[in-house]
Amino acid sequence: MQGASLIYFMIFSLIIVGMYITVRRRWVNPGVAAAVGIVAGTVAMMLTLSSMNSDMMDVQAIFFGFLIGTGFVVAALAVAWYFHSNELREHYMREEYAPVDYVEYDEHEDYISAEST
Repeated sequence: MQGASLIYFMIFSLIIVGMYITVRRRWVNPGVAAAVGIVAGTVAMMLTLSSMNSDMMDVQAIFFGFLIGTGFVVAALAVAWYFHSNELREHYMREEYAPVDYVEYDEHEDYISAEST
């Protein structure tokens, strides 16, 4: 890899990691994060392919950049969404099965015994 293609590839990897963390931590709407990640990842991969092989035609770089970029970003998005859904499911399970707070009652105030009547 030449210098420019290596830089574009590093940008591509940072885009994937950034989108993964954004979706996993739900910093923004996952649909927006996915759209921005797919477009930015595709552009970064197109630039990587076009700068890596000067004999490659621009149409080929666009086509394969779209396929490779979209494929990797969608795979990272699926993994992030899977783990995010598991975290949500675990959170709701904990809330649903959480023990009820124990409250001590004073017998004289809350209960009427047979002796007091």
